[in-house]
Amino acid sequence: MITIVECGFKVVIIFWGAMIVHMVNCQITKSYKWLFVCVGVLAISGGMAVPSVNVSASQVDNPVVRSTKASPDDEATFDWGSSTCTVSGDTLTIGPGTLTPADPAKGGQSPIADHPEAYNVTKIIVEKGAQLPQDSSFLFATLINIKSIEFQNIDTATVTNMANLFSNDTNLNEIKGLNHLNTENVTTMANMFDSDSGLTALDLGNFNTAKVKDMSGMFTYNSGLKTLDVSKFDTENVTNMKDMFVGTQSLTGLDVSNFNTKNVTNMGGMFMAMKNLESSKFKGYENFDTSKVTNLNSMFSNSIKLTKIDLSKYDTSQVTTMYGLFFMPGYDGALQKIDLSGNFNTKNVTNFDGMLQGLPNLWELKLSPNTLLHPDVYLTDPTGTSSNPKPFYDVDTPGFTFQNTGQNWRGIGNGGVHHPTGNKYQAADLVNLYTMANPSKPTTDKTYVWEQNGIEAGKITVKYVDQNGQQIHDPQTVTGFVDDVFDVNNPTYKLSINGYTLDETKLPKNIIFGRDVQVVTFVYTENSGSGSTGSSGSTIGTTTPATPIGPSTPVRPETPSTEPDKPTTPTYVATKGTVIYAIKKIGLYKSTGFSTANRLTWYAKKPRIDRPMFVVTGYKRSADGVLRYQVRDVNHLAKAAGKTGYVTASQKYVKPVYYANKYSTITVINPRGVNAYRNANLTNKVKNYRQGIVLRVKRIVKHNLTTRYVLANGNYVTANRKLVNMGRHQQVKSVKTKRSINRYRNVNLTKKSRAIAKNKILKVYGYDYSNANNHTKRGVLRYRVAGGFITANPKYVHVYK
Repeated sequence: MITIVECGFKVVIIFWGAMIVHMVNCQITKSYKWLFVCVGVLAISGGMAVPSVNVSASQVDNPVVRSTKASPDDEATFDWGSSTCTVSGDTLTIGPGTLTPADPAKGGQSPIADHPEAYNVTKIIVEKGAQLPQDSSFLFATLINIKSIEFQNIDTATVTNMANLFSNDTNLNEIKGLNHLNTENVTTMANMFDSDSGLTALDLGNFNTAKVKDMSGMFTYNSGLKTLDVSKFDTENVTNMKDMFVGTQSLTGLDVSNFNTKNVTNMGGMFMAMKNLESSKFKGYENFDTSKVTNLNSMFSNSIKLTKIDLSKYDTSQVTTMYGLFFMPGYDGALQKIDLSGNFNTKNVTNFDGMLQGLPNLWELKLSPNTLLHPDVYLTDPTGTSSNPKPFYDVDTPGFTFQNTGQNWRGIGNGGVHHPTGNKYQAADLVNLYTMANPSKPTTDKTYVWEQNGIEAGKITVKYVDQNGQQIHDPQTVTGFVDDVFDVNNPTYKLSINGYTLDETKLPKNIIFGRDVQVVTFVYTENSGSGSTGSSGSTIGTTTPATPIGPSTPVRPETPSTEPDKPTTPTYVATKGTVIYAIKKIGLYKSTGFSTANRLTWYAKKPRIDRPMFVVTGYKRSADGVLRYQVRDVNHLAKAAGKTGYVTASQKYVKPVYYANKYSTITVINPRGVNAYRNANLTNKVKNYRQGIVLRVKRIVKHNLTTRYVLANGNYVTANRKLVNMGRHQQVKSVKTKRSINRYRNVNLTKKSRAIAKNKILKVYGYDYSNANNHTKRGVLRYRVAGGFITANPKYVHVYK
């Protein structure tokens, strides 16, 4: 007779030779440190006593499942659809048969992850005869141990969905046999290779993409890719290229010359964070058909090695958002030149936020008359002065160091890009010149550069010869400045020489003044019967210059513009009683003389939702005439609340808190949301709109010294920039942990509540920043998840959606 001891948790019955270990139930309370498991054993010949086994309570609370790596002689099998899969050593072989799709409820994991026997597999071979399902999304996704996948002659003819097919295989370093994938019916390749950071190359030469509509995120964060050839992609039907190459930071070059983008509507983030992409190796993007594109958000953001970007051929008349188009978050971008002339059009753009932000080396900006700007582009002034010039370089004029000698942008006028003679503008004034409301905005393409003095170039000698190469007139010597253009059509150089006619077919091309001496030759044909002996070179013909010339005439003499320079004082001053906030680090001072001894406190540069606010109580100028705001600190929860003093009035550092313009949509950015009211004085609350909600705006109204937005439903919300942002702004919806992290109960991450494992996908409900009420410390981004807050540091989490 066998006695079963009741104990609470189950011990599995094991058949081993002549022994039977019975399943027993054991009860345990959390106060017990050790659990004694009683195991009854029955031998065929009779009862046998077996010692108790000690198991710690922590082992019961935290069970660990381990897969044992099979020895070379061991094999394990499991079925996947009608295919038999065999695990032998570190290799999984998928045999002939039809595979079943991944389960959407499993959070983007391959069905292979359901089989512990495949846990230690590092190589997958998909044999001839295997057939992938029509929906092949996530089929081989999130297999973190896999290093190699090999496809033989498999059947993918019916596949239409390859989204995330190999995504998040972070150790995958090769995919063999991609040429065996029949992609002729595939319509989506979104995130197909997302976050496969171990891949260094991909063979996509056989990909048929004629029916593909969605290529968004296709190569997202393939940070190891050294080369990528997409020259055979047929993109005629693609509508979404959002984030297509984002984070491919090892690529130094990319050729998209063959891309047909006539149907694309979304190019947001397309080339973002390609941190080693070089302008000289970046081909074809400048010829994109953007006539249907509505989103250019962050298209080139954080691609820090690009030195010039030309969008002059872009038809952007349908674009509504250019948020962060060229934004360099580290303020370290090499970008020198941006061309927004030609077809570039921003008449329908409602979100310019940070479009030109973080560009310390941007010195040339070309604008079309349809490039309408907004103060939120954050164009900055140059920083050089005549006494302390700032050296800078021109990627198109190597070998020269130019000097920024003033804190203004300047039109090139009658000069050149390194010898401007036009009007001077502070950045804020230049932006204001191109606002929609300005009736004086330019009507032709214009180029603006940093204020600078020209560098004298090597001289150009102009020679005049007949058809036999014989000199027929004394040469001219012309001086100019580096990068000025020598215009061969200038009548100063196209002389009328007696007995000769200039051969226009042999007219030389325009040349650029440079370091070296250069020669330009004008060829003339002798007139028949002229009697001139010029062709023999013995006699020099008489000349009648079209314009009197001197012995040394510069191509573009540095003459002042006929128009007076615009004033460099600010064109916009906040009204007394209105509220401003600081967009950069600023100081509060006792008087208008800004010095260390005079400083009351610093205000750190803060995230938009936490920027320090001040009420303007008056104005005063410093001893050298610089305007200051007299203010009162109104940051009620900060230590400096109520302090009074002086701050800068420069628009580079402070802005009005309240919007002055109406936009079609706004996005709620306050972590606590915003309230809607029935009245303009914000009384009679109707509801609260949570962070991330996009609201449609009917009009903007003034209320005392503030403004309100009237929503489409007639309710009123604040127009405070700290609480709402113009346009549509996408919010992170979920993240995936790259390593184990902690969750905290507070946004400063000081009260730990639990640990979260690696590769865990978390839903994000919103965002906030640390040090919200500490005006001397910068804020750090956090994500709000169920139960608290987690870090937003990309070293620890990856934005999943």
